[in-house]
Amino acid sequence: MKIILFGNKKISQKLLYILKKKIKITNIYTVNPSKSKKYQIADYYRFKSKEFKNVKINFSKTYDLKHSKDLNFFIKNNFDIGIVLGWQRIIPIEILNTFNIGVFGGHGSSMKLPRGRGRSPLNWSILEKRKYFICNLIKYSSGIDNGSIIDQKKFSINQYDTAKSLHYKNLLTLSELLLKNYNKIIKNKYNQVVQKEHLATYYPKRNPDDSLINWNNNMDDIIQLIKSSTL
Repeated sequence: MKIILFGNKKISQKLLYILKKKIKITNIYTVNPSKSKKYQIADYYRFKSKEFKNVKINFSKTYDLKHSKDLNFFIKNNFDIGIVLGWQRIIPIEILNTFNIGVFGGHGSSMKLPRGRGRSPLNWSILEKRKYFICNLIKYSSGIDNGSIIDQKKFSINQYDTAKSLHYKNLLTLSELLLKNYNKIIKNKYNQVVQKEHLATYYPKRNPDDSLINWNNNMDDIIQLIKSSTL
């Protein structure tokens, strides 16, 4: 199996450590460090060439993967499986179609998909004072978080959670779902639940200005804002 990880963040690196004993990742596709600020990648992690034995680090030409050199890389390498964590861009259908089995990753929401697609669902869950979060293992498709659902698991959001702690909860849950379903995936015998498009809702992107505190708000809302902005 030729398996590539799409990732740019510290959680991408940690996922690789969790999976490496049971899932052999052969390549990492990541944004060049010199371009990470240009693309405003929060919590960026620079993968090191000697960090993971027998894993090749490959740098993308662009973050949106629309450059011909990105597509040619995937055509040339003929990967079986892609795994995504920490890549906040849609992967073009032309690249998805180069994979023999498919590209898989997670998208979560405090509501059942297709409700809660879009950006920063963990942060929004804190702001909305949700009590749990559903991590979904999905097969990537051409739209925004609209891939078919392979498996899912719910975890709680407690009064002490911040965006940082929820990112790690989500990382561990996605890792569990990947390991649980890996044998089915490599045999191409996994279940798929198609999302109902007419029920889809989307969270908007959160920008740095969204974390500014309005001291006229009540204390509970201010605390939730701080928790949702903590990385």
